[in-house]
Amino acid sequence: MSKKISVIMSVYNGTSFLEESINSILNQSFSDFEFIIVNDGSDKITKKILINYKKKDKRIILLNQKNKGLTKSLNAGIKICKGELIARQDADDISYKERFAEQIKLFNTNKEIVLCGSFANLINEKNQIIKSITNIPTNDLDIKKKLFDQNIFIHSTTMYKLKIMNKIGGYNNNFKYAQDYECWCRMSAEGNFANIPNKLIALRVHSQSISATKRKEQNYYALKAKIFFNSKKIINKKKIINFKNIMFYLNKYDLKKEYAKKKFFDLSKSEKKLLFQYPKLLIKFFLKKFFY
Repeated sequence: MSKKISVIMSVYNGTSFLEESINSILNQSFSDFEFIIVNDGSDKITKKILINYKKKDKRIILLNQKNKGLTKSLNAGIKICKGELIARQDADDISYKERFAEQIKLFNTNKEIVLCGSFANLINEKNQIIKSITNIPTNDLDIKKKLFDQNIFIHSTTMYKLKIMNKIGGYNNNFKYAQDYECWCRMSAEGNFANIPNKLIALRVHSQSISATKRKEQNYYALKAKIFFNSKKIINKKKIINFKNIMFYLNKYDLKKEYAKKKFFDLSKSEKKLLFQYPKLLIKFFLKKFFY
């Protein structure tokens, strides 16, 4: 029987915040979900905690495996999902009680949405709020402008459509870190993005978090995702930037084959006006389209 939401959490040790994180999912006001926890080769103590939770709540599906890393763990979870939507959370973060309810409401009111995130609070080991993240774009157009340069989704806040994730092939196993950024880049052609302007999650910052211990590697993979995205998706074999690939970002029109053959002077006034909102892209368009 299918569920509305499949929640995916990958766990590798880290017992300090695990129970609080799991409880924040189980205590959601929206309760129609399955909770897939991927035990990525954790120690015996962590495994015992997970087994006890599975016994207590039938919504939990525990998947045990040898340590493979976050990316492969998430893909393993996606393979057994039965929900229409996938909600992500890391094992040290906390979802506020109305998180799922608010995100479900957005998906129900806007069928074009394929990926939704939110604002967040940053908390320390003592659950004290040290900062709020509210300076990220919330609407589709602004999000996709920013996507050229950086990831503007907080992974633990995201909820996305399973059928879209399956369509694009899941997370890229070649990305040890920044797998979410690379994934959103590919997903951006499939529908609208949004960030809910409410703080729906508490994002944990501590000495053992990836952002603290693996910052250089994380930045490397983020840069790799950006270079790959801009070269493979925007520049077609180092030759042209066509109208179809520009509209890939803008997401305002049907991306039909005939658009790929359109020249700048074939565009309508409204389409040209839209293009001028992207000066860097427009310059590339002219250079590649008319002088290759």
